[in-house]
Amino acid sequence: MVNDLTLVKKYLDVQNDRGFLNLNRLVLLGVDTGASLAGYWAMQDWEKGASRQTKMLILVSPNTLSVDHDMGKYFEKAGKAFKENVHVLIIVPTLDSTAGMNATKIKSALMSEKELANDPPGFASRVPIVRIDTDKSGAELLSTAELGVCKTIEDFIADRFEQYKPSDYQWTRGK
Repeated sequence: MVNDLTLVKKYLDVQNDRGFLNLNRLVLLGVDTGASLAGYWAMQDWEKGASRQTKMLILVSPNTLSVDHDMGKYFEKAGKAFKENVHVLIIVPTLDSTAGMNATKIKSALMSEKELANDPPGFASRVPIVRIDTDKSGAELLSTAELGVCKTIEDFIADRFEQYKPSDYQWTRGK
């Protein structure tokens, strides 16, 4: 899968350089086990010397890639630059206890104890967790319009891009 992500990144770099997209406004969306891959991509992107193009990470129904994979521990490895610059939104169905546990672990890994103690509700949180009252999970959350998940994602993206200076996401040719 890592090789697949490398190929996707190369493809996106080419499309960026052709002017078809702006990788400096990169928003990654991972659903179910794909949340692990999106998280992996985003953290790799923020390692020292990397491009740091990922601005947002949206995890829908984040579940484990394998039985022994703890997503909270995975996100504890995220560096300070990642934690301070990548906006993370987590969306979980209330009836999926695994996704709910993973959401809490991820949030705890990305925020200090002090931040968690003073964490405001909703989008005001640095790492908001949106709980959807449904038994649907994974891609069904996105494809069921009446749940409003796509609208929530749109609102989050709009809210967070307002916080950036325009120079933070101007189009640039790859290096």
